Amino acid sequence: MTSNKETVKRELITDVLVIGGGGAGLSAAVSASEEGVEVIVSEKCNSLG
Repeated sequence: MTSNKETVKRELITDVLVIGGGGAGLSAAVSASEEGVEVIVSEKCNSLG
């Protein structure tokens, strides 16, 4: 099986990494951000929610 997806590699530094941009993930990201920490949200789809 072949894939047309291109792999991008980069190093990111964060305090909190949220996997999934659904309701729970976004809620966790907002809560963490309000506490003053650096947050990255990773979502495989083109939109959040």
